[in-house]
Formats: sequence, C-alpha cells, structure tokens
Amino acid sequence: NIEMGYHGALKILRESPHVTAIFALTDAIAVGVLHVASELGLKVPQDLSVVGFDDILLASHVIPRLTTVAQPVEKIGMKATELLLQQIRNPDLLSEVITLGTHLVIRDSTAPPR
Repeated sequence: NIEMGYHGALKILRESPHVTAIFALTDAIAVGVLHVASELGLKVPQDLSVVGFDDILLASHVIPRLTTVAQPVEKIGMKATELLLQQIRNPDLLSEVITLGTHLVIRDSTAPPR
C-alpha cells in the first residue's frame, strides 16, 4: 500500500542517499515512494527514478506520471476462473503453469542515470 512505500522508501533513502532508482512491488507502493521523494526534496526523475508494477488508474494521474509494468489483469482473472472451473469438473487434472505477458509503460517518473 502507499504507506508501506512511504516508510520503505524513507528508510532506503535515509540509509543510502546515493540510490538513483526504486522499482516498487506495486504502483500503490510507488506512489508512497513519490511522496517521500518530494518530502526529501528529491526531483523525480532527475534525482530518483521510480517504477511501479500493475498500471493501475492512479499511475497515470500522479505527478509525475508513473512509469510502470502493466499486466493483463482481466486476462489473469479470466484464465484463473477457467482453470478453477476445469479443476472443479476434473479434480484429478494436473496443475498447469500459465504465463501471460507484461509490458513497460514509460511515463514521466524515470530518466537515465546521471
């Protein structure tokens, strides 16, 4: 959540002020990182690049707009439901590994390191 990103980034940036980028586990956590960067006077992306994961709606509405890794949430839900129904119909069905692609959505929160 946002609070976890805030506290985690605060700890990282206080202990390691030379850090130039943070890749957050989720976009919500990345929003917390953006908040800390602002409080510490860091400019994003000039001083610190921030990347999230999920591409939630908020990612394109924060300032700066968040660079993120988008995942096909709707496809994940559909495939999970399909697999669950198959498992219910046939409990002896072997488990299956499914890989769905992601893609990088480059916005305003990242820049090459100086």
